[in-house]
Amino acid sequence: MPRPTPTTILTTVIEDDFEGPLSKIWRVETAQGRSYSLNLVDSPEESGKAARFELHSDDPYVAGNVRAELASPSGEPGVERWYYFSIYIPEDWEFDHQSEVFAQWHPVPDKDLGEQTAEGPPLIMYIDGNQISITNRSDPAAVTSADSPTRRAEMVWEGAYEKGEWIDWAVRVKWSYESDGILQIWKDEQLLVDQKGPNSYNDARSPYLKLGIYKFVWKPPAWLKPEDYSRVDERVLYLDDVLIQEVVESPDSSDGNGSQDGGSDGGGSQDDGSQGGGSQDGGSQGGGSQDGGSQGSGSQDDGSQDDGSQDGGSQDGGIDETPTRILGTRKGDRHV
Repeated sequence: MPRPTPTTILTTVIEDDFEGPLSKIWRVETAQGRSYSLNLVDSPEESGKAARFELHSDDPYVAGNVRAELASPSGEPGVERWYYFSIYIPEDWEFDHQSEVFAQWHPVPDKDLGEQTAEGPPLIMYIDGNQISITNRSDPAAVTSADSPTRRAEMVWEGAYEKGEWIDWAVRVKWSYESDGILQIWKDEQLLVDQKGPNSYNDARSPYLKLGIYKFVWKPPAWLKPEDYSRVDERVLYLDDVLIQEVVESPDSSDGNGSQDGGSDGGGSQDDGSQGGGSQDGGSQGGGSQDGGSQGSGSQDDGSQDDGSQDGGSQDGGIDETPTRILGTRKGDRHV
């Protein structure tokens, strides 16, 4: 299983265990006047703090839909990043016909080329009924649209989820619309996805991670059948131990991976796209037409862009040879 070697040089994009105020690197996307949307609270099932997200069906739209999310900075094209985060789905989480996104890597449209809105996250994780599904999209075209003939969508994994306990995720991506892309995903240290090849769009910036809750179809659109309407009015999800690291320099690897130099931006430039206006991807969700055969994966952010400054780039000389890490001592038992 390919991993950065101990001599890989990494820069920290963002690190937040939610024990204090939110990192200033985050862009917060929550409904105005809804104090319950995002709070730092006592962590369920363990000591310390966690971020608690809450959505109500009557929440006002944020960037074109119902959401409570934290958005991280994007990066240079072709960059390699490692993402770590943990989610907690409460015991009283009810089955619903309409899915909830808890992690999406959002593209940055090339507005100078005419891409006015994003065409679906290249990578997205969502709770779809009784399972978690993960979808990956890519397109080598300079301009991507919903009906682009070269646009690819693939369900890369789906499986059951646990309620009432923390679920740890580790994701390694070398973003690329060509054959040199890398996508690896671990859930609770178990490797779920390990593939090479295109995994993103042909954009001037690499995707940025958004974490929280995003419910695409809550207020029923005209095309949705009544039997597929959402049956819940509230959703709550917890988030903890977020770490995003970027590969600055990696030596040639003897396992055939080669150099993993991602062309790091070193903590500088950010995309300057304006906040999206709410237009949605053509791939409909939950009972309508499906993008790439994956239900729920059409949950589309409307093209809102990150405008926060990138972390100044704390560097270390590598990471553990497993996809886990410890941000502090209080979660040592869970992260091993």
